[in-house]
Amino acid sequence: MKIGILHQYSLYGSGSSVYTRDMTKSLARLGHQVHLISLEPHPERYNFLDAAYLHSDSGSQLLFRRTDSPTCISHTLSYRTVPVAYDRIDLPNTKLFVTLSDLEIEDYVTFFSDKVKMLAQVHAFDIMHVHHTVLPPYVARLVKEELGLPYIVTIHGSTIEYVVLRDARYRYRATEGLQGAGSIIVLNRDVRARVLRICPNIERKLIQIPVGVDGDLFRPLPVERRPAALNRLIRRLNAGEKLGKTAQLQRQTWQAAEISGEENVAAVAFDLQSRYNASYPDADLSHKLAQIDWQEDNVLIYFGKLLFDKGVHCLIMALPNIMAAFPNTKLLIIGSGMDREFLEMGVAALDRGRLDCFYCVMQAGMAGRKEHAAFYEYITSFLQSTDQMAYLARARGRMVQNVIFTGYLTRANLATLLPCARVALVPSIIKEAFPLVSIEALACGVVPLASYFSGLTPILDQVADALGALGDYVKIGHAPEAMIHDLSQNVPSLLSILNDDSAAKEISAACRELVEQKYRWKTIISEIENLYRVLGA
Repeated sequence: MKIGILHQYSLYGSGSSVYTRDMTKSLARLGHQVHLISLEPHPERYNFLDAAYLHSDSGSQLLFRRTDSPTCISHTLSYRTVPVAYDRIDLPNTKLFVTLSDLEIEDYVTFFSDKVKMLAQVHAFDIMHVHHTVLPPYVARLVKEELGLPYIVTIHGSTIEYVVLRDARYRYRATEGLQGAGSIIVLNRDVRARVLRICPNIERKLIQIPVGVDGDLFRPLPVERRPAALNRLIRRLNAGEKLGKTAQLQRQTWQAAEISGEENVAAVAFDLQSRYNASYPDADLSHKLAQIDWQEDNVLIYFGKLLFDKGVHCLIMALPNIMAAFPNTKLLIIGSGMDREFLEMGVAALDRGRLDCFYCVMQAGMAGRKEHAAFYEYITSFLQSTDQMAYLARARGRMVQNVIFTGYLTRANLATLLPCARVALVPSIIKEAFPLVSIEALACGVVPLASYFSGLTPILDQVADALGALGDYVKIGHAPEAMIHDLSQNVPSLLSILNDDSAAKEISAACRELVEQKYRWKTIISEIENLYRVLGA
């Protein structure tokens, strides 16, 4: 079967990108010829790609061919500006969908539909599989109208929340794209409800298929093998390009925590962001990792976008209370994002016992955003209900050394660190479709502790069922008055249990078994193949 897959972003930096990448690999392994159409600027970095082409207004160019008979082919579309659902520091030349002019939207649609139609004809696609709610389904519908090519859609949450519900211009295009699809994959009940809210007459087309995980890459790592694995990771980091944030820039970020005035803080933060490549790990990451006692420290991991939307500031605010119960706790914050510098300044402000500076930094980071009031409410609700003097005493002099920012990590490098953690944290404030991070943690035998709402609810219920009485601790309240308090209480409760080696092994095995039963790609991909067959491809 010849399958065209359309993804409107690069192949890294988001859950939908990882999902698309893993799905492509799985289909190619089953013998299909897969054509992955995306905006990926560096296809040479992905070993599963047999060949790669670049397509622009001026024509097509072969970038590389690794085999005489390629079955997994990348097609990078060179578009002038990359429209995104939310600000992304890892992608150059971006512009928010909601800020595009009508002319720019039409230009985007025309460019993509022309290129996809050309590729479908040249390579004789049997079917298209497109991702997100806008604009790929609309593009696929235009191609279908000309070529009769059937298509399937997988819905990811970001463009619904950030684009369709915020800009009426995309509502029509979303509806048209979804109505033309043969089947629409929703990841869980929550995504199903969100799709029906914008397009209620497509219910018969909805098929619920969950996220899959690469269980060969993400897997438990026995304690005795961790030192060697971590040493290999440190050697890889030392051998890699040092383009990420430097130790000097890190120190300058901490120093900026005491700058007065929100506008001044924001100006410094954005200047610091411009001085390194956010698509790489921190230049001194190997040194940072070497400072962790992986045998004795309780390592908590957050991995994902560094955005206030994701509740990272709530993790940081809960840490002083967690350290009060477990002083040897390290919070490892993995990823890149527009809010990194504000989060780092917040850590430094708490480290210095300067609540006034913390407020200023948070306000500077959230200024000008529609969600400002909601995100800030998490801070004020917590601080107004706590003994601030005691809280600052727990934070002072300890935050900078115990909160470690890594910068962006590849999935392979993440897969080394993740199984070494005690707990994975997913404190999202905004609605998530089906956070892949929770499944990757489970695959590594690590308990995910997450916000109990939206797309996280089904997986947390499954984890709770698998872990019995312990399962109550994996759920944290989503409301501003609850989240930081729940993190402060539930994380120490989990750590007290996980510090028993026997209990930790049983819990790790239960987490992995849940993935084996429900979330391995070998199971997921067979369901997707069946959809292709139903459409007559």
